[in-house]
Amino acid sequence: NISGFRDRAFPLWYTRKDVNEVVKKLRLKQDSVVLDFGCGSGITTAALAQRASKGSVVAVDISEKQLEHAVKRLGRMEISNVILIKEHELRFRKQSFDAFAAVGVLEYLDNPKRTMRKIVSYLKKGGSFSILSFGRSLGIPAPEHMKNENDIRKIFAGLPVEIHITKTKKKLTEYWH
Repeated sequence: NISGFRDRAFPLWYTRKDVNEVVKKLRLKQDSVVLDFGCGSGITTAALAQRASKGSVVAVDISEKQLEHAVKRLGRMEISNVILIKEHELRFRKQSFDAFAAVGVLEYLDNPKRTMRKIVSYLKKGGSFSILSFGRSLGIPAPEHMKNENDIRKIFAGLPVEIHITKTKKKLTEYWH
């Protein structure tokens, strides 16, 4: 229901510079296969598809409206190496992706540890991921699992990954990358 508003407001906090930072951290090759988990209106999806121009991007979201916005965005940009999927529960083969990105998703997950365990299993050996999630925003406290760096580290504890966490404060919000 708030898809249109979110699409207009989101770029206030998630700028082109932020998009480039998320994509850059993935170290994608032209033929990479990438999962965009919680793709929304396709802002990050488009950048991923351009970077992996000879590969593919599987972009997943639970909102049909957001996916409609993504279809329009990708169409205007003439991007054709993206598969859009409306889905609540991910089901991919293990080690299917070279990388995954998730922007503005971790803070909404009921069980982020379980979800990240599942998504990390989809990465090929040596794969990478880049997550940008919002903490305290517009005066609204962050969810319990996003309050500080230690809480975020607990999400990834026991997973076969190396993580680097940074916190940034921006206009009326803070986010974790």
